[in-house]
This record gives sequence, C-alpha cells and structure tokens, in this order.
Amino acid sequence: MLFRSVSVEEILQRFQEREIELGVEQPYDAKVVERAKTALTELLEEKGVANPRVQVSTREIPPRSIEVTFRVGKD
Repeated sequence: MLFRSVSVEEILQRFQEREIELGVEQPYDAKVVERAKTALTELLEEKGVANPRVQVSTREIPPRSIEVTFRVGKD
C-alpha cells in the first residue's frame, strides 16, 4: 500500500504548512480540495513514490455534509 510511505501526521503537517484548511466542520471548497490533492501528490513524490496518482471522490451526506476521500495509486 502506497500510504505506508507517508503517515497521516505527515499529510496533516503538509496541509498545515500550506494553509490547507480541510477538515470536519469546514465548509466544502473544491479549490481547497484540489490544493490538498496537489500537496499530497508532491509529498508522495518527495517520499520516493514514482508517478503517484491521487484521485478525489466526494459523497453528499445529508443534510449538509460532504465526505471527501483521497485514493492513492500509481501510473
């Protein structure tokens, strides 16, 4: 699994460094999600993952929430 090369703490730290506010109780913003995807891709590359592919999916959770999932793979 590719995520073993990067810990959750490292991902959250990168998001904090880049001022990416993505979390529970935060309003959904597609631009923020795209910035998070870019930051995650760059972090994986820095950790030696060749050609990482990060896909984002969203799912609406009534009444007013959105679940954001990042899937990591390789090309």
